[in-house]
Formats: sequence, C-alpha cells, structure tokens
Amino acid sequence: ADEDDSSAAPDAAAPVDFLFLDHAKNLYLSDLKELESSGLVGKGTYVAADNVVVSKELAEYRRYVGELAEGGVVETEMIEGKLEYTENLKDGIEFTVYLKDPPSRPSS
Repeated sequence: ADEDDSSAAPDAAAPVDFLFLDHAKNLYLSDLKELESSGLVGKGTYVAADNVVVSKELAEYRRYVGELAEGGVVETEMIEGKLEYTENLKDGIEFTVYLKDPPSRPSS
C-alpha cells in the first residue's frame, strides 16, 4: 500500500491545540465557525483573538464567544492593553479555551 495515500486519513481531524486569530477582522467569526464545523477547533483548543477592542467589527465574534461561555462550552477572558504603536488607544486579546466540543462540531 502507498503510505502517502490520503484516502487512508481519518474521517475526522483532531482539534488544533492553539489558534491565533490576527487576520481580516470581518472573517474571525466565520473562520472560527468553519473550523468548529470541520472539527479542527474543539475540546482542548485554545484561541487567542487579537484586536477585539479596537475593531468594532469584532463585536459579533465577542458576542458568539460569550454565548458559548454561557453554555459552558468555553471559558473566555478579554485582556486589555494598548494598541501596538500607540500611546493611548485601548485594545485587547480575547483568550478562549474550549471545555467541550462546540455544538456545530460533527459527532464522531
């Protein structure tokens, strides 16, 4: 058998250990949900989302993570700091850990 045969790969991917979101802010939420659905984000995954204070378009992302926290799926905390290269603009990073698989994750 060919050891490089991708058809031998398992059906469900194991969750990643750590995900750092620091790209197009309007994609944080949709990308996170896509990674949840694919099984790449699940129980045990740590997520750090940068610029959650300064970028108003991340309000939906923060609301979603907050709802997951209310449901006991994650624990999350926002750490405030200053926006890089500035003296007085507040910003923050949302640190989230998945305590269990999200509802959107396929069952194994």
